[in-house]
Amino acid sequence: MCMRSVLLLIFALAARVTIGVDGPRAYAQGTGWTSPVQLSVAGQFSWFPDIAADATGRVHVIWSSFIPGYDAVMYSSVDQDGTWSQPTDIIALPSTGAATRPTIFFGAVGTVHLVGRNDTIMHYYRVPYHDLNAPARWPVARVIQSGGAYFSRLIVGRDGIVHFIATENLQVQECLTCYALLYRQSRDDGRSWTSPVVISPVGMGAIKPQMIESRSGSLHVVWDAGRGGGLAQFTGDAQVSYTASRDGGKTWSDAVEFSGSSGGFVGGSGRFIAIGEDGVGRLILAWLKLPDDVPQYQISGDDGLTWSAPAPLPGVIGTWKLADSRLDTYSMATDSAGNVHLVLVGRLDSTATLPSLLHMVWNGTGWSDPEVIYSQEGTTPVWPRIAVGLGNQLHVAWFTTNNVATESENADYRVWYSRSVAAAPATAAAQYPTPTALPLVTAMPAITPTPFAATVNALPAEVAFESLKTEVDDYAIIVTSILPVLLICALLLLIARRRS
Repeated sequence: MCMRSVLLLIFALAARVTIGVDGPRAYAQGTGWTSPVQLSVAGQFSWFPDIAADATGRVHVIWSSFIPGYDAVMYSSVDQDGTWSQPTDIIALPSTGAATRPTIFFGAVGTVHLVGRNDTIMHYYRVPYHDLNAPARWPVARVIQSGGAYFSRLIVGRDGIVHFIATENLQVQECLTCYALLYRQSRDDGRSWTSPVVISPVGMGAIKPQMIESRSGSLHVVWDAGRGGGLAQFTGDAQVSYTASRDGGKTWSDAVEFSGSSGGFVGGSGRFIAIGEDGVGRLILAWLKLPDDVPQYQISGDDGLTWSAPAPLPGVIGTWKLADSRLDTYSMATDSAGNVHLVLVGRLDSTATLPSLLHMVWNGTGWSDPEVIYSQEGTTPVWPRIAVGLGNQLHVAWFTTNNVATESENADYRVWYSRSVAAAPATAAAQYPTPTALPLVTAMPAITPTPFAATVNALPAEVAFESLKTEVDDYAIIVTSILPVLLICALLLLIARRRS
């Protein structure tokens, strides 16, 4: 009976797997978009996704979440067959209750560049493509930013240089709590980095930076600016700002403020700025003008030296007057035909009371009508991110709130995904080289994805967090811990049989 009880316990533990997603179903409203897929685990607080499509056509989504004892970066991916991998924690940092706000970007040679944060520390991971889902094989993380680091973005230029921007509280005399925007680069695929350079005005905070490299090789950075910057919050009004480097990041232009007095809007403000480039090299900006609550766009035909006057995006109204949307942002990506795709949260008219996730296209001469990707009563879409894969595959990730404060036990935040196909040529899928197998950096097993479950064991402080264990490892620990009981039971059973 002793042996049977133990075996039943083992089988019961091994069978403890939950699969499924609950909650209201959401539907894509535009004819070209798939019905939204919920990527996050049901009941797990999830927000701030980032999305990337690699050269093979596979799409990767990471997002911020919390698991007992840790601030986590969750991960899921999908290839052309449409089957998503189960969400798994690829990064887990000692919990401080901080949003990890992760960033992901793929280099041309198969290197994955990842950034996540907790509390005041920002961690950078340089990961071989084929080890992305096996953190036990990852090189040791690098602390790339500290001192209150919060937002980050990175890109890999056509020359292979990795460009990185992040916000950090430098506590300058002009403003002790203003988060400056810092830039650094790596010329060896992320192995080493230059010292950071401040590229935003001293005494003015920065949040939500975005960066692109234009056809000319120039770097273009935009952000929301104001007094503060911690937790994406400002004291007073915000402005939208821009700077550029035309010498590979060595020097930067003075910041241009589009929404304030220098942009002709005395007493005005702006939020959510995003930047893109079309097929003939025109730079495109989109941002929300306040207090009007009207999205604007601007164009530059000379690599950002001069800009057109702001004009309203046709057919769309903001949601600032409808809901607290300070966590939101806009996002752009360009397809193989040079069309710029913009995703934003807005309304189709000023009388609408439901925020919708919208998609618009700049074709070089004008904007398409806004198309609804997601709209659901009782929820608000936030923080959309768009990526283009294989030339014409559009991929969008975002999170939703149930309009309850994050600290409430009733808060329900979920990460979603939808896709569409652009009117642009497809490009051929590439293949990353298969690396030579390397030994694990620790003796601990690699993380194995578990169906819609993500828990981590409490680890001693001296254990490297690059090799965290998930729920699958719990079973191994339990079996190991009761192994002596199994041996005792087997010995007693053997003695009883000999006596009989």
